[in-house]
Amino acid sequence: MTADSPTPGNTDAAGMLLDQLVDAEKAYRSGEPIMGDDEFDELRDQLAALDSDRADVESFLNSVAGGQELGDVPHPIRMLSLGKVTTDDELTKFIDRVGADTALIVTPKLDGVALAVRYVGGTLDDVITRGNGELGTSVIHNSDLIANLPITLPQPLDIEVRGEVVMTHEDLAVASANRGTPFANRRNPIGPTLNQATKDRTYESPMRFVAFSIAASANDSLVDDFFALADLGFMVVADEPQLAPLTAIFDTAPISAASLRAHIDTIGVVMADVDFDYLLDGAVIAVNNRAMRERLGEGSRIPHWAIAFKFPSETALGVLDRIENAVGKTGAISYTAVLREPVQLAGTAVERASLHNPAIIRALDVRIGDTVVVTKRNEIIPQIVEVVLSERPADSVPYEDTQICPNCGEPLDFSAARPKCLSPTCSLGSRLASAASRNGFDWDGVGKIALQKAVDAGLVDNLADVFALNAEAWATLEGITDSSTKIVDIIAASLKTTRLDHVLGSLGIRFVNRTFARRLAEHFGSLEAIRAADFDTLLQVDGIGDGRAEAIVADLDTLSPVLDRLAELGLEPIPMPEIEVAEGAPFSGHKVLVTGTLPGGMKRDEAKEAVRTLGGDPASSVSAKVTRYVIGESAGQAKVDKVEALVASDPERYQVLTGEEFIALLADG
Repeated sequence: MTADSPTPGNTDAAGMLLDQLVDAEKAYRSGEPIMGDDEFDELRDQLAALDSDRADVESFLNSVAGGQELGDVPHPIRMLSLGKVTTDDELTKFIDRVGADTALIVTPKLDGVALAVRYVGGTLDDVITRGNGELGTSVIHNSDLIANLPITLPQPLDIEVRGEVVMTHEDLAVASANRGTPFANRRNPIGPTLNQATKDRTYESPMRFVAFSIAASANDSLVDDFFALADLGFMVVADEPQLAPLTAIFDTAPISAASLRAHIDTIGVVMADVDFDYLLDGAVIAVNNRAMRERLGEGSRIPHWAIAFKFPSETALGVLDRIENAVGKTGAISYTAVLREPVQLAGTAVERASLHNPAIIRALDVRIGDTVVVTKRNEIIPQIVEVVLSERPADSVPYEDTQICPNCGEPLDFSAARPKCLSPTCSLGSRLASAASRNGFDWDGVGKIALQKAVDAGLVDNLADVFALNAEAWATLEGITDSSTKIVDIIAASLKTTRLDHVLGSLGIRFVNRTFARRLAEHFGSLEAIRAADFDTLLQVDGIGDGRAEAIVADLDTLSPVLDRLAELGLEPIPMPEIEVAEGAPFSGHKVLVTGTLPGGMKRDEAKEAVRTLGGDPASSVSAKVTRYVIGESAGQAKVDKVEALVASDPERYQVLTGEEFIALLADG
């Protein structure tokens, strides 16, 4: 610590805050933080607001910025922190400052460590932490741990690239294993690892660098920087498969706080998904045009042309009753905390909360009977974030993770962040159950239990095997004798009655959910054309980036024998229906979200098809790009509030229909 050591037992306000912050800073750099980033930032701002003339306070504020320690390498162009906001009113003030007709770019805010990466003649020359924005620390001796950081560029450039070093769930698991004890979250290992002396490196943490901008850039906009950085071989948010959909440009005036908030909330929904790889803590809103950024200027610590929106989290206290494990269709094990009594969060009763993976459980040291802090990320998925140690029962014992699959009893593979069951028969049962669903081959009457029995008996090893089973084989399974012929007939009929997108969604191709299955089906028209598509051809499909295209090509190649056999068995997927949209259709040119219960019991998939017949593009969440909303009965209040805010911001752009009005439109059509 470069700040003067505080006097123990300070009694003035500035001194007591300084004591807390110094302890927190030391703990952070050791990899064992005692408070979250938000709390640290808030206390630091409180300390600065006191306007103390104490030398030790001034030294601390000058030496620490955003969790970084003052170094000795100068930044020719300052690396600033971002001002943080949490409310729509603060978003409005930002818009008022930059102008409602100023194009903005919104990106997910990655929770990592900021770095400046310098190249001379196209060769990596130095890697520097932000420090206090003016002086940082060189950590190039540990740059080999940043797996995706280019050593040489395709052009002999003198350039400084700025970005964030981050970790994924899997990276964290490896780091914890190398260290011998778990880290609390993915950000914690980064600083200590980068600052280790190479010769004294006690553990290694795999990391990756996400580039955000070019210092002293000659490009006209931040978007142009993204393109340039991608061409140079850097990972950027606008190109990474999970992050790209969370990046948006707002260039249609007037820009409102409600429209920005709608997209920010979309980021919150995605980041709350347990399968999302990256740790996010909000969104960055920045002026896209460089000339406008220069006109807006900078303050002493923050730019005037960008802010960070941090997600506020409502919390509640509950008592942990048990931890449940379940295996998904990919074989990955999920961990769910079950509370003894429901708690109220964001207007709903919460009894179950995500615990992500064993590394998180160990880091939190969650135990049965503990009083735990539960939060809802963006009002979506409840999570356990803290244990109240003062309330811990005296007889509590550490959680012991299961070593066997809760479904089949086979040993689990712990090489990844989330343990997996590698038994082909275990996850196969879940995959076949998904294929049997209404959004797959729709085997009504062929349940998960029957399919799992066929798997356990060794009758099927893949999807094609199910179609090849005869009635005699089914009859050998307990409880299926009388229905074996019916099962065969149902499955056989689906070979010629299943729509192409439903077939695609049943194959288990990575990153091909229902939305992308439909896009592939509509773009290519046939299974043969999809199988023949190469990497470059797939990139032409809306929303498919490099990572998703690579996964699809690889998985289709692996599935080739299964697909060949399905063709031999008579699989003929039904092409996607051509929807004739009349000129002037009510939803033409609009993205449409349907939520709540509709009259007549119309199901969600039926509603999406209905939207298409009316000329619209179905959406899955509230967003600034969604301009028409159908709100039925029992719609979630939080979602309704967001929609109402959008409508209030621009009543001509955003419109709401009731379920009855939606059905009436269909009848008129």
